Amino acid sequence: MYKLSGDSDQRLDSSRNIGAELTAVINGVKYMETNLPKIEYTIYYDYIGIEKWYDGSWKAKTAVTIGYKEFVQKRKL
Repeated sequence: MYKLSGDSDQRLDSSRNIGAELTAVINGVKYMETNLPKIEYTIYYDYIGIEKWYDGSWKAKTAVTIGYKEFVQKRKL
């Protein structure tokens, strides 16, 4: 198991927990791409926006959600 942690990003303050959830997915994917690029992995989540912004069911309107959507869709996860 790999655990990521870090300082608070002030840009995420207005999105509260959502920004942290999206950042966790991004950081986890970056770690896997860099350190374990040839394995299949699963992302578990408890916030439905992780899925809805990815698949386009929800429109990404903030810098945080737009950045997340662009990141995950580029990788064709």
